[in-house]
Amino acid sequence: MSSGSWWPVAVPIAVAGAASTGLAIVVNLATGDGPWWMWVLVAFLTVAGIGISVWLDEAQLDAS
Repeated sequence: MSSGSWWPVAVPIAVAGAASTGLAIVVNLATGDGPWWMWVLVAFLTVAGIGISVWLDEAQLDAS
């Protein structure tokens, strides 16, 4: 593994962590009598998390 090869894996991991944390916060707010649009944000962040998981899988395959 060369010194620059960690970058394609580290970026998707950081994005996945941020999206997961954001999703947890929004679900917490939405279930506490939040406005209806919070549930739209929950759905969007869920789909984004799936996309990030695929991106991360591809990045790991490319790094190996």
